[in-house]
Amino acid sequence: MSKIMQEIHELYGGRRALLSTMIAAGASIQFSYYILTLFIPPLIDEFGWAKSQVAVTGAMGAFGAIAFVIAGRFADRFGTRRTALIGVIGLPICYLLLSIMDGEINSFYIIYALILVLGSTTSISVYGRIIATRFEETRGLAFALMLSSAPFLALATVSLLELVIATEGWRAGFRTLAVAVLLLGLLALRIMPQESTSIRGVNSPIDGRAFGFILRSKSFWVIATAMLLCNLGSALNTLQLKPMLLEQDLSSSQAATIMPAFASGVLGGRLLSGFAFRSFSTPIVSAAMMGLPSIGLALMASPFDQYVVVYLATMLIGVSQGAEADIGAFTVARYVGTEYFGTGTGLITSFVIGISSFEAICAGFSYHFYDSLTPFIIATSIASFTGAFIFLLLFNFRDASCSK
Repeated sequence: MSKIMQEIHELYGGRRALLSTMIAAGASIQFSYYILTLFIPPLIDEFGWAKSQVAVTGAMGAFGAIAFVIAGRFADRFGTRRTALIGVIGLPICYLLLSIMDGEINSFYIIYALILVLGSTTSISVYGRIIATRFEETRGLAFALMLSSAPFLALATVSLLELVIATEGWRAGFRTLAVAVLLLGLLALRIMPQESTSIRGVNSPIDGRAFGFILRSKSFWVIATAMLLCNLGSALNTLQLKPMLLEQDLSSSQAATIMPAFASGVLGGRLLSGFAFRSFSTPIVSAAMMGLPSIGLALMASPFDQYVVVYLATMLIGVSQGAEADIGAFTVARYVGTEYFGTGTGLITSFVIGISSFEAICAGFSYHFYDSLTPFIIATSIASFTGAFIFLLLFNFRDASCSK
């Protein structure tokens, strides 16, 4: 059987797993990353919050950093569906809590922390385990398809949600978001299969050896370091995306029309990385895709504020953001292994979210001392380029499935 036919056969055989995880990812915490930024300007307008106060929201990532490790371990130990149910119920509750806020900034901080903690059980560390254990030949493509659903849903709904916020208010927007996420999440769990046990290492006992095995892995630390540096500016992709666009001398309506470019870039980046893994070496694909935001961020920091330049920069940042989750999951599965996939990806995600606490403080300082995000954008552009280069060190490691 030819390679293409093998891949088609594997995708068809895993169609239920792929469809359910695509629906699940579309209602996961990843979706909130693209949507929550829409609410920041109206919240600032109504409650009079300072931009520096909102920027520090990312410091709540310290809570998420712990939660993602626990979520990954839970998925390895108790299975995907049991673990994900926590977030499927918890995320809509958080959105409803946001809809009844009284304007106290500390309330916003607490609810955002809850979104990270409860939403960690709907992350790739959990849902990705279905893909990692059911696909081998098409694993990269399957990851890409699963992760593409969140930006696709964001692309399809951002204008509608903007309309709801503009006509009915941001409180109605949060309530609409809560209902949609709950229905999609429950549907996904209803049709989701159990993890496959056909791949070696899957469903092995989870004990103290898990962390020891992963933390002794040199390839894990290469992946983790590269991901940390490439994600140093992740705050610019979430809560600070629209404020960053408004700094480019764009009107609010122009910024809103550019935001779909970010979602389009994310969608394109995930599909492109998934197909690229089929034909090119993993280190090359990882370095190339994760190096793109250094160009986009450099354009954002430049004096060129023309609409087309900002549009291109936003799309480049989105392409890399889209490839990031696929690359993280794929490299862990390939160079660390599937045995502790949830724990490994959970650790990396926790590191990335943990550094977001630091970057949020840096963004706040950038606003406080310069009344602009530009110094922070320049620093993250340099970090992204460095992280992309580190991915090339993976040439020194063998495929984990070949070393067992």
